[in-house]
Amino acid sequence: MIKDIKRIICLKKTSEKYILFTVVLVISIVIMGVLAAGISDVGGIYVAFTIGACVYLGSAMLIKTIMIAFEVPRGLSFGMTRHKLFIWSRILDFAELFIFFFPLVFVPNLGAAVYLKLLILCFGVIMWIEGLAANSILRFGKIAYLAYYILFMTGTMGISRITDVFPGAKEQVNKFMAITLDNDLANFSILFTFLLFAAAGLTVNWLTFRNVSVDYAS
Repeated sequence: MIKDIKRIICLKKTSEKYILFTVVLVISIVIMGVLAAGISDVGGIYVAFTIGACVYLGSAMLIKTIMIAFEVPRGLSFGMTRHKLFIWSRILDFAELFIFFFPLVFVPNLGAAVYLKLLILCFGVIMWIEGLAANSILRFGKIAYLAYYILFMTGTMGISRITDVFPGAKEQVNKFMAITLDNDLANFSILFTFLLFAAAGLTVNWLTFRNVSVDYAS
């Protein structure tokens, strides 16, 4: 176990992509802190957090996909098995989100319940992206990344247009946000749904990861 920890630290420490991602994480937290510091109303704090979250999650969706393609061959060449590399990488994924969302605990009207739901939900999103996009890039290379990038940009820029064309979609999005930002765990079915979503993403991530071929020379 100690050897695996040293290997994963060495892998991340020498990864330019992970260093870049860490910088983005810090910048996102600073953005939230600076914006929220001068805001007295809760609504303004939500906006500050949303801006920081968009910077972080958007960067995560783009950087992590490339990062995995570089780190997996190196991690395996360090002597780690696929199983151990997968477990430690996912622990780090969860730790990053844990650190990023932790300030929510101190935001008025949010607290631990919202923190827990967002933590699980975003972990699930990252797992699905890694499982479907990152592992495809690991297998097919630049063609898969180009396809993912086009889909990502189209989806990002098209969400607002979709909600304008379909008023019902905007209502559903607002309803989903209200449920997610509700600081109440009495409705356990919501949390359970998020847990199932994350567990399914984690499973898909492992199934696609364990079968992908790796070029150790990359």
